[in-house]
Amino acid sequence: MRQSIVFPLRLCVSASLRLCERFIPTLPQSESLTMTLEIRLLGPPTFTLSGQPLQLVRRKSIALLAWLAVTRRPQSREAITGLIWPEFDHESSLMNLRRDLSWLRKTLGDGFVAADRLQIAIEPDAPLWLDVQIFDSALSAVQKHNHPPTSLCPDCVANLSQAIELYQGDFMAGFSLADSNEFEEWQFFQREEQRRAAGSAFEKLCAWHGSQAEYEQGIAAGRRWLGLDPWHEPAHRALMRLYAQADQQAAALRQYETCRRVLDEKMGVQPEAETTALYEAIRSRQTRALYPRPAPRPSMSHPIQLSRPRLLCCLCPPPLLSGAPRR
Repeated sequence: MRQSIVFPLRLCVSASLRLCERFIPTLPQSESLTMTLEIRLLGPPTFTLSGQPLQLVRRKSIALLAWLAVTRRPQSREAITGLIWPEFDHESSLMNLRRDLSWLRKTLGDGFVAADRLQIAIEPDAPLWLDVQIFDSALSAVQKHNHPPTSLCPDCVANLSQAIELYQGDFMAGFSLADSNEFEEWQFFQREEQRRAAGSAFEKLCAWHGSQAEYEQGIAAGRRWLGLDPWHEPAHRALMRLYAQADQQAAALRQYETCRRVLDEKMGVQPEAETTALYEAIRSRQTRALYPRPAPRPSMSHPIQLSRPRLLCCLCPPPLLSGAPRR
């Protein structure tokens, strides 16, 4: 008798569950995956969580998250407060750190920022995508190959193209902490380092595209390179060469005049002898000896993938101090 009652109940429960499944939508597979935090610092800082923009309104929290993401190692609470809250006394700065840390962890959710009694860090296995890390890794791979600019391999062309695609402006452009000289100094050196690296990438791509008779791509790269520093004569010379190679003599001569005017107005100097000699060679159309014939392309076993990969940061920081309780 007992079994005869239980069996119909089981059938009813099973049927009810099947009925619910028909009317309750299932979560898309992409939403069920671990959320990814994307941080872009090459240009104005932006933050997205699984594709959704994050409105981080606290400037101190932005500075804290950027510093932790770029350094990728545990930082002591004293170092953080001295960097971001130097205008407060010790107790007040620690209280501000606790407040902003709590707000940041609540905004991002679990799995991104780890903290114990002494240190704070990005979680070692956090699903984090950082443009600065991808930019540095791409250029580091090119440097290891050490090719002449006109003899790049396909991997180096792809890495250089990816790097300049990621470089959308100066490091944390438009952001500052006016009350923290130490943070401003760190940001300045990061900005100069990334700008020099980007300039080197643009220079290599200009030479490569010129050697391959890909003048439009080279000119586009040269213009972006010149945008980093309008007074940089190597960028002006690269554009002059590319215009001349593309049989755009008038544009090449105008580029020299632009260079001369900018240097005179901003610095009160004349172009270097090398720039003037290039101008004279272009003006007299004696350019054949200056520009080598397009170099043959290296053979490729696989096509170059120039799209930006969705990579996760793989530079895991050392663990937090053992035995220290988490907050």
